[in-house]
Amino acid sequence: MKFSKILSFLAVFSLLACSKENETKESTPQAIVDNQTPSASSKFIKNVLIEDYTGTWCGWCPRISYSTTKVKENTSKVVSVAIHRGSSGGGFDPYNYSGTLPAVIKSFPTGILNRKIEWKSPQNNNINQVVDLTNDNTDLGIAMNSTVDSEKINLSINIKATKDYSNLKLVVYIVEDGLISNQANYTNFYVSDSVIKDFVHNDVLRECLTNIYGDPVEAIKANNTVTKNFNIPLSRNVQNSKKMRFVAMILNNDGESLNVREVSPNVKQLFEVTQ
Repeated sequence: MKFSKILSFLAVFSLLACSKENETKESTPQAIVDNQTPSASSKFIKNVLIEDYTGTWCGWCPRISYSTTKVKENTSKVVSVAIHRGSSGGGFDPYNYSGTLPAVIKSFPTGILNRKIEWKSPQNNNINQVVDLTNDNTDLGIAMNSTVDSEKINLSINIKATKDYSNLKLVVYIVEDGLISNQANYTNFYVSDSVIKDFVHNDVLRECLTNIYGDPVEAIKANNTVTKNFNIPLSRNVQNSKKMRFVAMILNNDGESLNVREVSPNVKQLFEVTQ
């Protein structure tokens, strides 16, 4: 009996030791204060924007999808949007975004960061290029309130700054997760097959609620808030409203994203203020 108890103790000790040895050590997250009245010296969390120009017909496109997942494993300060397009050679994409593209794209896939920087290829070898763009905080923050029912969308976008800003523009996207379609594949990131059956497409751009290059935002004085409201019918492009999200970005006069944030339906956000 004693021998049996000793064996049981050793087995438990061994399991605990293995678990401790193999556990992943996560970096200490940056302190965030949910506070809608930041002081003049406060900073906001800076999120990086990834716009992934892709297509279900494009065999190399899974590379950026995979790489974006790896970025999100390294930082939570990222917002990604997959902009689908059919090919000039007639390649069909069921999620084709037919509106004007916000960038001139020479080839697929292409990743654009903060509307200005091309993500170096192969993107899976350049994860830090994206992560490094989140190192500095910013003087401008975004907080959204969204309500969605079966017929309409009510979205309020609050923009706050701790210094004076002018010549800003706002871009608002509706994106959708969980869209299933076959994906052409020349990579080994998911499977080595030439077609990935029933691939799950996330972050898919379904509609742009503003001009693709942004709608003007009035000048913001330090420690003041500007609010933009959207009261619109539920988009017919969205298959499942529970899986859609809203993405809001603020662009400067050069078209660069100063900050970006996303929100799910029926969520009230506070500003992400750092200490």
